[in-house]
Amino acid sequence: MGVKVRIFDKEYNLKANEDEEYLKIIAAYVDNKVRRIASSIPER
Repeated sequence: MGVKVRIFDKEYNLKANEDEEYLKIIAAYVDNKVRRIASSIPER
């Protein structure tokens, strides 16, 4: 099974034996975490 997800404005094709909705939930979680980290880093 494969599903396309977007994490930090980049598209990934995830392949796993997990449910597609579960992969989307995990991808949204990772996207949120990466965005929070990126927003905490001062721009140069």
